[in-house]
Amino acid sequence: MMKSAAVLTTSALFAFVSAVFVPLAACDNGSGAVKREPPGSNAGALAAGDPVETLYRDRCSGCHGATGRGDGSLSTTMQVKPRDFTDSAWRATSTDEKVRTAILKGGKSVGGSELMPGSPDLEKRPEVLEPLVKKVRAFQR
Repeated sequence: MMKSAAVLTTSALFAFVSAVFVPLAACDNGSGAVKREPPGSNAGALAAGDPVETLYRDRCSGCHGATGRGDGSLSTTMQVKPRDFTDSAWRATSTDEKVRTAILKGGKSVGGSELMPGSPDLEKRPEVLEPLVKKVRAFQR
């Protein structure tokens, strides 16, 4: 009976760890920084379709939201709220270069939050980086 209890306890522990920590698995965005993905995300998954949309979904929408309003599933747990890309004041003062720098080097590099990790791997992928910059700049209310 003792052996059964140990197996049950081990199984329960495994189930708990899998349920809690696996959905929050770290995503390597090429910067060495750890970024937590929301439960149910497809971080790192190879998806058919638009690589820019896939990249935005996997690396950005958890914080910035699907519509760019800074309302992603992780935003509710953050002390510093993610940038709202639809904000007209931000849109008026933002430039492609500033957005590109934030994407590559992280939020802190442009005076934003250090919580936003950079994606330096995109520097060698201009065919994805440039459309991502355009996508971020194109969000509107």
